[in-house]
Amino acid sequence: MEKNEMSRRGFIGKLGMGVAGLTVASLPIVSKQAYALASSSIYNVLDYTTIQDAITAASSAGGGTILFPTGVHTVTSNLTFPMHVDVEFINGAYLDISSGVTVTINGGILAGFNRIFSGSGNLSLVGARIEQVYPEWWGDGGPNDAPAIQKAINAFDIVFFRNVTYNITSTVTIPQTRKLQLIGSGFRNTTFNISASITGLSFLRDPGVGGTIVVIRGIRFIENNEGKTATGIAFKGNDHTHHDNWLRVYDCSFYGFSRAVHLKFCGNCFFNGCYAQRNNVVYFLERDASFIWFEQCMNLDNRTFIYADDTLADGISNGIFIHNCSSVLCETEDIRIVGWQGVYITGGGGTDLGGYGGGTNAIYLGKCQDFAIRDMWVASDPVNMTNRTGIQIIDSHSGVITGCSIVNNTIGIRIDGNSVHSTRVAITDNKFEGNILNDILFGSYAKAVKVMCNHFMSTVSRTATNYEVYANTGGSDYNIIKNNTFKGANYSIIAGTNSIVNENIFSVPN
Repeated sequence: MEKNEMSRRGFIGKLGMGVAGLTVASLPIVSKQAYALASSSIYNVLDYTTIQDAITAASSAGGGTILFPTGVHTVTSNLTFPMHVDVEFINGAYLDISSGVTVTINGGILAGFNRIFSGSGNLSLVGARIEQVYPEWWGDGGPNDAPAIQKAINAFDIVFFRNVTYNITSTVTIPQTRKLQLIGSGFRNTTFNISASITGLSFLRDPGVGGTIVVIRGIRFIENNEGKTATGIAFKGNDHTHHDNWLRVYDCSFYGFSRAVHLKFCGNCFFNGCYAQRNNVVYFLERDASFIWFEQCMNLDNRTFIYADDTLADGISNGIFIHNCSSVLCETEDIRIVGWQGVYITGGGGTDLGGYGGGTNAIYLGKCQDFAIRDMWVASDPVNMTNRTGIQIIDSHSGVITGCSIVNNTIGIRIDGNSVHSTRVAITDNKFEGNILNDILFGSYAKAVKVMCNHFMSTVSRTATNYEVYANTGGSDYNIIKNNTFKGANYSIIAGTNSIVNENIFSVPN
């Protein structure tokens, strides 16, 4: 059979005369470099007895493009496309790879946003000269796009998602030992619509297996009908040695989940520029989710922004960094962290307007050590949140609260320690205003707390235990209340036994 060596441009030009709407521009080139390296000769598989014959011809000529015209091209034996041999699929053409067969593509791929691969066989694109793959190459999943997304992830390290909605009714598993990027068209454009009671994207590392890095960018995750029963992303190792499991999530949004993101036994995870609304918990952290960074994240109308729980509190869980984030209209705690060492909540964000019901805290730290809360606005709605504490520190030590505006809470800051350790918390350079009962309450065993250089702006008449700074009788001791200013002409301070209270001034104007 005579082979076709017509020039690439000439062939596409002729083909376009017989296929409506087909132009070079309508076929997106996934790798811009591919065709600078390969020959411009085209080898139409219909001109050869087998696909392998076309590959052999192109390879013998020093390279070229294997063309698959519209139709099904069944592959029943292993095929390898060398690096200098590209493949091109006309709209409606696809490879059907039989079970037990492996197709390896090391050259470039030219195709539209339509199915080009099918079948139960194996496809390897690890060495392909392409920039990214598309789930559409494995078919339009209709009611469930998860199988196509799974095959795309299995085949290549960069998967691009278009400006469409992808329905996910079964879990997509992130493979192990990969450096994977899932790139959307922006969280207002690319949507993962995840069914109730499942996990959308799931990674679970097996013992003895190498680390995995996953980057997710520009995708909106939403639970179908926002029923708050599903998890958007779960990312977990299996013991505390697995800090080389890294997750990076940029410019994504989450709506209506039970847990938008679930982390355990992982490290160096970043969430930057993400938005979340109407979730039960946005970020749920379990034991040894360590060195987790939140930067410029906005959270609206969730029950909890960050819930981190390691009740063992044995130093295994380390490092939560929350910078320039906001949480508004939160139903319970905005931030609740138990058992972490190294917690830093800083920057120009804030937690404000709790919104519903009482008995909660804006920020709750329990069994934590080495922490800082800096430059935050910690506010509440004193009408709807009738028993809300701005910052509650329980059985934690070695920390600082500084540069914050703590306003309109029931209690501004509450500190409870234990009978063994000194609390060693410095409360400095903060503004307190409009807190109903106390600006600062020393609960049981609040010891070695320094309250210095703060401004107390309330003029509320204080009675009974409603002092600006008040200590319960349960072991609070060795505290220093010094160099603070009070707006009121009279101020009330009870600091515990063996405490220093002096050099404070009052009747200070705003």
